[in-house]
Amino acid sequence: MYKLIFADDEALVRNNIAKLVQWEKCGFELVGCCANGHELLEVVEKDLPDLVITDINMPFINGIDLARRLRSDFPTVKTIFLTGYDDFSYAQQAIDLKVAKYILKPVTADNLITCLEEMKALLDKERSHSRNMAVLKDFYQQNKAVLQNTFLNSLLMSEVSDAEAGKKAELLRLDFLSGNDF
Repeated sequence: MYKLIFADDEALVRNNIAKLVQWEKCGFELVGCCANGHELLEVVEKDLPDLVITDINMPFINGIDLARRLRSDFPTVKTIFLTGYDDFSYAQQAIDLKVAKYILKPVTADNLITCLEEMKALLDKERSHSRNMAVLKDFYQQNKAVLQNTFLNSLLMSEVSDAEAGKKAELLRLDFLSGNDF
């Protein structure tokens, strides 16, 4: 289950979306429903979400500044803009900030659910990739000595070209082999 925070300064929008969407069925847990950017940042710092859905025009901290802050301080958090502003400059800033989606109000529950399903698929893919990288890193660490010994044996047997030897020595972090003497 992924954590999600929703922010909109309009109480009616905030309440309707919070109640109409069955977050758990979409693979999300709604950990915060905020009225402004300050509230949202407090919740983010307390309970790091995977996804933030926010309005652009909010009091205290607008959505653009919020996305910028999330991007720099919490780079793994995905952001979706849900806004009534069909302004090209906002859309352009959203692209520059690598915002995941830009959804115009009014939005239906079905549209939002479709968007959440897309985001869940993206988050699943990223999580799977991270797990695979961790497994590979662990495998490498467990077998590093064997890989290094195999490479050193192939060097002694002259089975490796100079260019390939340099690349493999660097990859296996055999710094004592750096230089042209070998």
